[in-house]
Formats: sequence, structure tokens, C-alpha cells
Amino acid sequence: MEVGDVVEIEAADGTVEYFRIDRRCWRFGAQGGPSELVLRLDWPASR
Repeated sequence: MEVGDVVEIEAADGTVEYFRIDRRCWRFGAQGGPSELVLRLDWPASR
């Protein structure tokens, strides 16, 4: 997944929305814990 890509996310109620990735960065875990990729999404995105 890269900035500018459109991702499809399905909600718990089964509805589907499309989001464009606006920013991505890594958030590092405290005290050596796991790191995670953080995506900021713009909504809604046109496919």
C-alpha cells in the first residue's frame, strides 16, 4: 500500500467504503514492543 492507493474497507454491517491513502508512517512500540504501520485515509475516494 502506497500513498495515493485506494483501499476497500468493509464495515461490520457489510457496507463497503473506499478510502485513498493520504499518509503512511511507522509508529514504534514502547519499550521494544511491536511497531505498526499507520495509514491516514481521505474519505470518500473515487475508484
